[in-house]
Amino acid sequence: MTLFTFSLKPLSVLTFTVNNVCLRLKIINVTKIESEKYLERKFTAAAKRLKGKALKFWCLSFTGMPDRIVLLPGGKIGFAEIKTTGKTPSPRQRIVIARLRSLGFIVEVIDRAEQIEEFYNKLLK
Repeated sequence: MTLFTFSLKPLSVLTFTVNNVCLRLKIINVTKIESEKYLERKFTAAAKRLKGKALKFWCLSFTGMPDRIVLLPGGKIGFAEIKTTGKTPSPRQRIVIARLRSLGFIVEVIDRAEQIEEFYNKLLK
């Protein structure tokens, strides 16, 4: 009979017991995965708090454009590509992002909630 149990102590060691043999694994990096939908909600809510708009951006004639165009008071315009944590832009999106940056726009890829505040702070400078 195989007995398999495990316990997780707060963010440090994962302990497995199999047939009375104890295995301990040290946890090095724990990343919270945030969905694109969750990040989009937080992103648009932040724009509203700043009296601006984070509009879903979709361009039929030009592929690879970022997900959101952000319009803030004072004529501030920026772009954001929002991804689930750990996901990266496609090759086409990377080209478009580089092109927009070369034109002087602020463009960021956001895959973690803490990047949202950083984006808006950069846009407001």
